[in-house]
Amino acid sequence: MKTKLFVEPKGKAREEVILYSCVPADWKSYQKWKKSWVSGKEYKKWTKSHWHTDPLGEMRPGKIVKISVDEKSLKGSLVAYRSFCSDAAGNKVKLPMVLFAKVKKNLDLAEFEATMNLTDERKEELKQDLKEDAWAPMAVWHSQPVDRKQQVTPEDVLEHAVNYAKALFNINPKVAGWSSFIETERFT
Repeated sequence: MKTKLFVEPKGKAREEVILYSCVPADWKSYQKWKKSWVSGKEYKKWTKSHWHTDPLGEMRPGKIVKISVDEKSLKGSLVAYRSFCSDAAGNKVKLPMVLFAKVKKNLDLAEFEATMNLTDERKEELKQDLKEDAWAPMAVWHSQPVDRKQQVTPEDVLEHAVNYAKALFNINPKVAGWSSFIETERFT
């Protein structure tokens, strides 16, 4: 899945961002991806709590002006986050944008059956997981095709999506190897 977002950060120019799916195509990657999910209840609590400026930086709101998706459409509420941190020289570094969506509204069993070899036990586990009211990273911006490949696969961007979700929702960028964020943009 390739997604084009037209986003407008508050006080900045509108920009187009191309995101690539990070929904995994194998069981091992799926288990890793599932660890980045945030329950609907936890997400609601996280968004209503006081924004932690020390680890997450200044929160800059923005809006998703337009979304276009190849292959499959995304439904329901969508939210994208992008953070900035500083490198060793003190320069501001833009991290890849991650698009989050609700699992139960956007994924179904048939998608996974088409790409994974599922046993009956795994199929049942997957059915239960897909009923959860959880938010998960669905797509990630990638600066360029990896290793000069024409197609970016979910495995190319999955690692960043999982690390970023952990850093953002645990309010601790250090767990993913980043220093504190300077600024975090939130697009709805």
